[in-house]
Amino acid sequence: MSDSFERDPSRDFLARAFQRFPHPWAAYRLVTDDAGTPLDAVILDANEAFAAQYGVSAEGLREKTVRELMPGDPAGADSRIELYGRATLNREPSVFEEYLAAADRWVRVTVTSPEYLHFYTVSFDISDCKRSGIHEREISARNRAVAENAPIAVFVADSQGRYVDVNEAACEMLGYSREELLARSIPDVVPPDRIEMSFHEFETLKSAGRLKVETKMCRKDGSVILTVLTGVTLGDGTFLAYCEDVSERARAERMRDRLLAAVRAADRPIFLLDASGAFLEANDRFLALFGFAREDLAALGTGFLSREDPSGAGLKPARKFAAPGIKGGSADPSDGPFEALWRDVRDPVVREWEGILPLKRKGGTPYESRLSLRGVFAPDGTFDCLVGYPLESSPPSETDPEA
Repeated sequence: MSDSFERDPSRDFLARAFQRFPHPWAAYRLVTDDAGTPLDAVILDANEAFAAQYGVSAEGLREKTVRELMPGDPAGADSRIELYGRATLNREPSVFEEYLAAADRWVRVTVTSPEYLHFYTVSFDISDCKRSGIHEREISARNRAVAENAPIAVFVADSQGRYVDVNEAACEMLGYSREELLARSIPDVVPPDRIEMSFHEFETLKSAGRLKVETKMCRKDGSVILTVLTGVTLGDGTFLAYCEDVSERARAERMRDRLLAAVRAADRPIFLLDASGAFLEANDRFLALFGFAREDLAALGTGFLSREDPSGAGLKPARKFAAPGIKGGSADPSDGPFEALWRDVRDPVVREWEGILPLKRKGGTPYESRLSLRGVFAPDGTFDCLVGYPLESSPPSETDPEA
C-alpha cells in the first residue's frame, strides 16, 4: 500500500497562490492498495476558506485523510473516495454537490487531477441558488396541491394532445378515474362531430399560446356536457386547460330566454324594474298601451314609479291610491303612494302592492290605471326586482277633476 505522503516542494508556489483564494481549495493525494483500488485520500494543503468549513486552521488539516474528516459517515466517505478515485485514475474532472450541515451551506465541488494520484478540489457556495430551487419546488408542490383540490377541472396535455396530468375535479366531471383519463387524449373526450374542431382549436392554442372556447365534452357514460375551456401553453412543451361545466347554466339561460319570450308575447301588459326603479324589461302589450318604443324605456330612468317624473313621459304624483280592499298600500295617506308601494314590495313578508295611480301615456295623455306590483327576491332574501301588471281600462275624461 502506498503510504508516503511527503509534500512536493515544487507545489509550494501553487499552495501560496491559493492561500488567498476566496473559495475553499484543497490539494490531495490518493491512497491506493497494490491493485490500484482507492482506499483513502490525504490532504496535502488547503486554504483558510476550506479549513473554515471544518472549524480548524489550514495547518491543522494537513495530513488529515478523508475518513478522518468524515468519522461519522463511513458510507459517505466510501462514496467520496470512490469519486476521487475515478477523477484521479481516469483523469476526468468531476463535479458534485454537498450540504455542509455544520455551516448550513450547500457547495458545488469541482475535482481536477493535474497528475497521477494527485488532485485538487475547489468549492463554490451555491446555498442561495439551492435554497431558491428548494423554494421553487415548495411553491410547485403548493401549486400542485391547489390544482389537485381546485373545484374546477384541470387537464394537462402533451404536444400530441395526450393527457399527462388531471385533477380530481376533471375525473369527477367526466366520470373517469385518473388512470383512465391519463390513458386518453383530447379526441377521446369530445363528441365525434367535434373531433375535427378540437384539433383545430388545439393547433390554435399551440400557435397563439392561449385559447378560450365553449365546447362539448363526453362523459364516460356517454352523456354530453357543455364546457367553457381556457387553455394556456406551459413552458415545458405541455398545455394546461381549465374546464368549467356550464350545462346547468346553459339550461338556465335557455329557460330564461323562453320565459322572456313568453313575457313579451303575453296578452297582458307586464314590466320589470330593478331595485332602483329602472326598466329591465317590458312586453309588447305594455309598450303598445303606453305608446313607448323599446328604446324609450332607458330614457325613463328611474322616474316611472318615483316621486318625481323627470322625463315627463311616465307617472305624475298620484292623488288616489290604496282604495278600500286593495292589497298592500299604506294606511297613512301622508306617506304618498310611491313610498308605500316601494316599502311594501321590498318587505319580504308583504311583497306586493295594489292600487290606483294616474299614469300618462307617451306625449302626456292621462291614463289612470290600477297596478298590481310584486317584489321578486333573490335566494339569499335580498330584494331583486319588481314586476308590474297594469290593468287596462278606458282613458278618463279630459274634464275629470281627478285626472
